[in-house]
This record gives sequence, C-alpha cells and structure tokens, in this order.
Amino acid sequence: MNERKAGLRVVGYGLALLLIAAAAWHWRQDFMGALDRVGASEVLLLAGLVLGQWVVRAVRDSFLLRVQGHRVPFVSLMHINGVQTGLNYLPLKAGTVSSAWMFKDRHRVPLVDFGVQIFLQSFLTLLVSFSGIVLWAGVSDGGGLRWAGVLFGLALVWLMPWWLLARG
Repeated sequence: MNERKAGLRVVGYGLALLLIAAAAWHWRQDFMGALDRVGASEVLLLAGLVLGQWVVRAVRDSFLLRVQGHRVPFVSLMHINGVQTGLNYLPLKAGTVSSAWMFKDRHRVPLVDFGVQIFLQSFLTLLVSFSGIVLWAGVSDGGGLRWAGVLFGLALVWLMPWWLLARG
C-alpha cells in the first residue's frame, strides 16, 4: 500500500471515530436511559448475535468468493461485513457500495464477480427463508413438513455443485 492510501485510510478512520464520538455525545442521555432499562445480559446477547451474524456472513462470503476463484482472508471479510452493516443504515445502501469498492481495491475482486456474489447471496437467502416459512407452516398445520424437506433438499442440490467447485 502506498503512503497516500495509508494516509487516506488514517484520515477516514479518524473521521469515522470523530462522527461516532459526536453522535454518542449528542445522544448520551438517550443512550444512558436505554442502558438503565435493559440489563447487561441483554446487551451481551445482542452483541453476541451481531458478532455471530458477522461470522456466518464471512463464512458464506468466503465460500462464494472461493467458488469464483478469489481468496480473501477471513479477518478482512469480517471487517468488510462490519463496515457494510454500519453503512447500510445510511440512504442508498452505502454499505454495499463501500463493500464493492473494498473488494475491488484491496482484494482485486472485479465488480462483476462482486455482483455475482450479491446475486448468489440473495438467492441462497431466499431458499433458506422459504424453507423456514414452509417449515413453520408445516409445524403449525402438520401437512407442510414434507414441503420443507423438499425445499431444503433443493437448496442442498443447488449448493452441491458450488461446494464441489469451491473445493477444487
């Protein structure tokens, strides 16, 4: 990395920390009031769920990127997912745009491959969601369990070629 990029990164992180500190100072009374209403166990549970979600997303992204022939370090995927999650609260899905830039700039993943990854993520999420909905409906009325199995089987059949490609 050249000195200019390193300097820009330091400035970017400094600005981000400054904005976070300003927001924390501005809403400190609301934050402290919220902390009084919830216990430490709830805060730790929420933090654990967020961290767990980042780990699952990093594993999924690692798998999908390997299928496309890219090797991105797991720690870097965790960082990119954290940035994406934080920035997606801004308008226009700024987190997705920043992720595309980070993959292209830091790991030389072409934008087309990033787009394919987003499509595969969405398709996989859709399959898992439909399986869950059908499973829930099957448990509630007793007749849809076989359809949940069919959808789960379709998800596995769809994933098998990708898994074989990623291995080899």
